[in-house]
Amino acid sequence: GDVTNESPQNILVHTVPDEATVPDALAGESSDRVTGKGGNDVSISDESREGMFSDIQKALLAMKYDVLEAAALSIIKELQRLPLPEMLPLYSLVDHRKDDTAKTFLENDTTLPLDKVPLYVYGDGNCLFRCASMFVFGTDKFHTEMRIRTVLELIKNKRTYLSDSYLKSGWGEEPHNASLKEKLVTFLDGYDPSNVLTDYCIEKLYESNILKSLKPNASVDMWNVYALSTVLRCRIRIIYPQYGNAENRKFFNRTALPVTTDMTQNHERTILWSHTQGKQSAETEYWLPNHFAPCVPNK
Repeated sequence: GDVTNESPQNILVHTVPDEATVPDALAGESSDRVTGKGGNDVSISDESREGMFSDIQKALLAMKYDVLEAAALSIIKELQRLPLPEMLPLYSLVDHRKDDTAKTFLENDTTLPLDKVPLYVYGDGNCLFRCASMFVFGTDKFHTEMRIRTVLELIKNKRTYLSDSYLKSGWGEEPHNASLKEKLVTFLDGYDPSNVLTDYCIEKLYESNILKSLKPNASVDMWNVYALSTVLRCRIRIIYPQYGNAENRKFFNRTALPVTTDMTQNHERTILWSHTQGKQSAETEYWLPNHFAPCVPNK
């Protein structure tokens, strides 16, 4: 679509429910109210919730990055009227369909948690956000909301997510003197290995990646995992299997922490880097994951 310079206030008029609708829904007065599987109330009807975030997504996709930054802060403020529900307890998810293909990446690897089993979520480019939706709502259908909340977080705390001291604050296996942001940026669209990775270059690639991450079905990267930990208010243990390039595993098998550590409340959720076709018989050194799977206790 055409790039728009419409003000954030005008965008919000069209994308966020009006003052009368949202308080009624949050108060449970909507006749169309639904309950997420496992007991979490979805404050407005599921169709209204999905539609609202789809509208926000369409509006943001029409913006250049500088306009997007201003709009994001306004939308974050508006969304305080529709807070994300608390995550469901993990035990409420254990009866969901398991992902037998993803499970093969956990087998015969003594370095990984043995008490975890991956759940099935649809592999369509939205899988990281389907994982998050499963943790919050007990269904993967609210992936657009989780994508938008994560992208807004990437914009809000850009400086933090571009800080190596933050990126390496959780557990990881990367070399002590390695720059994690310089490693992450090599996996972004637009990265040119012939270019010198200045801070300015990294920031511009990060901003371009945000614009990409906004798109429906767009595959996402480790930066989205970090921001998702803040959105979910918990640590995310992201498992990179002992398969493929050993150097990649040193950087991507780790724990992501929320930007403020007092948000964690001792909660942790586990997500597995996976591949929809499982382990390939060809040379594994060049293997890269193309899927995420949420993990729950193996009952």
